[in-house]
Amino acid sequence: MHRWLVPEKGPEVDGDTHRCLRYEKVHKKLDDPKTLKEVNQLAKSRTAGIWRIKRAKIILNTLKGKSVDRMVLDIRVPPESIIKCQQEFGTQGISYFNHPDRNPTKREANVEKILLFLEQSPSCNSILWETLTLRILAPDVRHNLASFFLVPNIHFTRY
Repeated sequence: MHRWLVPEKGPEVDGDTHRCLRYEKVHKKLDDPKTLKEVNQLAKSRTAGIWRIKRAKIILNTLKGKSVDRMVLDIRVPPESIIKCQQEFGTQGISYFNHPDRNPTKREANVEKILLFLEQSPSCNSILWETLTLRILAPDVRHNLASFFLVPNIHFTRY
């Protein structure tokens, strides 16, 4: 995190002029109430891909006037990603949320798969629940998840 806040090349090259231009472009794209509503829904989503949620939070925080440094701490992404998100949303608008910039990591792909399964979840007695495997690190989370889903047959692998 400290590495993100202290640039290797000295002070931040991104001055006030560039920040204002990005803000103006983001603000123009959010003039439409429908677009703003979609971005708000994405930011609050519990089932959208994490990259979509983070992008939406960056856009909303830009609209609120938060600095890149503040967003690095709040959203936990590098400043370059925040600036790129602001620029891309400024040019593409809501369609920016449709495609990731890179392939997901193995962990991200597994989370996406589980979220998709949960969005279209079968009945509690379905055998499909036997196919779901979730790997977690903390033993107390295992109990909480099993009680949250109210599915006794869900399998957890502990590391």
